[in-house]
Amino acid sequence: MKTMQVETKMTLWSNLSFLYLWIGNIFYNFGFQIYIITLPLYINMLTGSALAMSMMRAIDIIPSILAGIIGGVIIDRYSRKKMIIIMTSVQILVLLMIILLIYIQQIDVWLLYLLGFVLSFGGAMFWSSYTSILPQIVTSEQLIDANSRMMSSSTIINMVAPGIAGLIIVSLSYIASFSAFLIGLFIVLFLTLFLRVRDYNEHINKKGKSFWKDFKEGILILYEEKNIFTPTIVILTKNFANSLIIGIIIFYASNILGANEKQVGLIYSIAAIGGLISSLLIPKIRKKLPRGKIFLYSILIDLIGMLLVTLSVTWWMMAFSFFIRTAGVTMSNIVYSTIRQEVTPNHLLGRVAGTSSLLIKLTMPLGLLVSGIWAEFLPIRYLFICSTLIIAILYWVLRKHPFVRII
Repeated sequence: MKTMQVETKMTLWSNLSFLYLWIGNIFYNFGFQIYIITLPLYINMLTGSALAMSMMRAIDIIPSILAGIIGGVIIDRYSRKKMIIIMTSVQILVLLMIILLIYIQQIDVWLLYLLGFVLSFGGAMFWSSYTSILPQIVTSEQLIDANSRMMSSSTIINMVAPGIAGLIIVSLSYIASFSAFLIGLFIVLFLTLFLRVRDYNEHINKKGKSFWKDFKEGILILYEEKNIFTPTIVILTKNFANSLIIGIIIFYASNILGANEKQVGLIYSIAAIGGLISSLLIPKIRKKLPRGKIFLYSILIDLIGMLLVTLSVTWWMMAFSFFIRTAGVTMSNIVYSTIRQEVTPNHLLGRVAGTSSLLIKLTMPLGLLVSGIWAEFLPIRYLFICSTLIIAILYWVLRKHPFVRII
């Protein structure tokens, strides 16, 4: 109890565990952003196929669905700190294998799919643990500030890392680019060892509780708590719309708009500036608007961005369009994460986070597969129009929903 009183008075920046988590988040995101640019570019170099690139994106999503089913229960039953350590180690081993196979020139697309699947599963479990551990490190009053600062640093990295990825690939090699993520993972592993977290489930008796009973409990909490369920369904629908374009956006920028590796990196870097601006502004916006209204306006901003994506004819127009889209997406993610952390009991947070992640990503593999096949035979711009229409309908429905006024 004495420790809890001290931690309540502690400012966010004097909390060493938050600093370790925040710094680890910086290094992880920096490496990961380079990885997600490097992998599709490497597949494009091997195959030159939009379908192959989109399939890789789908394979990235499927492990997240699997992790959503089993990950939440595991995270709530065991130490979240240990889960972070284990899943970071899994990702390190997979990246070492990818780098080695590229070095000895024994890599193939099907092998990248397999290794990418394992790495994505480890990453999904890692992020569920990382998100769920935050309320054990900061107070409830500090959650929105902590989420905003984590998101701010992430968006700064999103602004810088893709451009660096392009430079590394052009100036050095794909191996050097993958190695940047590997170094970030080692730093995360080291910093996690020093985390001090409050225990949250020592009173829970895990004996005799079945896996499926725990899983169903997470689903029930998510469904009954409408302030979490409503935005979850909104993001699920929006993610399907996004999945129609994210799998082929690099192919479209490279093969249709004529962007080179450096310009592809700049598209992501410029887009990240929008996320940075919205993450810095949201604590001030929160003082003037309820979170439901902020969430609604974030969908409107996303819609405007998608309209501009549809009209883009040059790589820099696409970059500006994604600047606007990223601002809206970042805003909705901060609001959603904070509401979920505040409303959910901590001993259920892993399951609720896992279940909501499962629902959010459930439709994405279908959208990625559709977009990959579509891009092989039909004009890609029509996919942008479909995505825009879905987000427009979503905004129209949400603007009359009670969630906007209540939360």
